[in-house]
Amino acid sequence: MNDSLANSTLAKRRQALLIRRLVRVVEHYRTNTDEAIRAAGFDDYQGAHKQVMFHLELGGNRITTLAERARISVQGYVERRADPNDGRAQIVTLSPRGREFFETAIDILEANEREVAEVFGPAHAVVQDAFRRLVEVIDPQGF
Repeated sequence: MNDSLANSTLAKRRQALLIRRLVRVVEHYRTNTDEAIRAAGFDDYQGAHKQVMFHLELGGNRITTLAERARISVQGYVERRADPNDGRAQIVTLSPRGREFFETAIDILEANEREVAEVFGPAHAVVQDAFRRLVEVIDPQGF
């Protein structure tokens, strides 16, 4: 098989991947969300903040749990407090600014979701349910 044909075949296989389309959609909304968050007054927001915010339980987390979930060191929009169940540990929770950020981000994400629902129409509920089930399999903690 010549290089041109091999590249064409590979390109077709790549184009057919649902996961590739999903990644492209995620990247679109990630960029859209980042810009909207900055426009909402969180000009100190960095992409790394979402690694903390999307993995932080509203009641707080231990630093080690948060860092493990986010795959980063803990930083920004959060504060530490003593774990009431273990004096040696600390809980990471949203600071007042982090709470404001979180609420703004949820508003923006809900607007994005409405846009997706408009495009998908009635299929949106089916897709939403399929992804809910997929996440239950890949993330059984379901935080």
